[in-house]
Amino acid sequence: MEELSCQYHRKTLSILAAAALLIAGATQLSGCISVPSRESTTVDQTSPTSSTSSTSASASASGTSSAANAPLDAVTWSFPTNESGWQIDFIDQEGRNQLVKPNGCMYSTMQNLFSGQEDISDKTETDYQVEQRINGFKRQMRTAEGKATPSTDVKTYEGKPVDMMRVDIDYTGQDGGTYRSTAWLRVFAHEPTPVFTVVNYACPASAYSEAEMRDLLSQTTLANVTQPTMK
Repeated sequence: MEELSCQYHRKTLSILAAAALLIAGATQLSGCISVPSRESTTVDQTSPTSSTSSTSASASASGTSSAANAPLDAVTWSFPTNESGWQIDFIDQEGRNQLVKPNGCMYSTMQNLFSGQEDISDKTETDYQVEQRINGFKRQMRTAEGKATPSTDVKTYEGKPVDMMRVDIDYTGQDGGTYRSTAWLRVFAHEPTPVFTVVNYACPASAYSEAEMRDLLSQTTLANVTQPTMK
């Protein structure tokens, strides 16, 4: 996996970048922080097919990005790329997409290939990743308080709700600043191509906007979901 840099121009973004890496619960990190997890493979593509193959993302006329050569059975994100006030930080890098804003906010998606036991449910695997995310913040930030709730805020490309876990975390970074992160997590352990998916919105507490977050989320959909219900 390509090394991820934690050197951002603004201290605010540096702290949020470290926090953003926590969304990858099952990712092997070579940068700021790491989170223990179950078996999973990081892939350098937006649409995972194998640990060695890769695809490139393309921006469509609608201002979203998705993998150009995704397999028919892979769950994939559609990611907004033309949002006023936001800049593209990277697209299709290590299975991640990220936007940044001058006020310190960050918006990102991530997906990894996932390998787990066949008899373990999506809910069990997802709950495990939720626990790792919250515990990771508590270990590596000065303070952190997290809350997880079931959610159907994330939709498929066709507009159908997908069962996810929403994780809200208020934390104090090592710089003493206060921040808020909201992420939606789901392990699709029983799809034809099992994946772990995350979408995350994080800001300095003073810049956090529920309305902005929901506008971005409405443009961030999942394709190829055959099992939207989490059991």
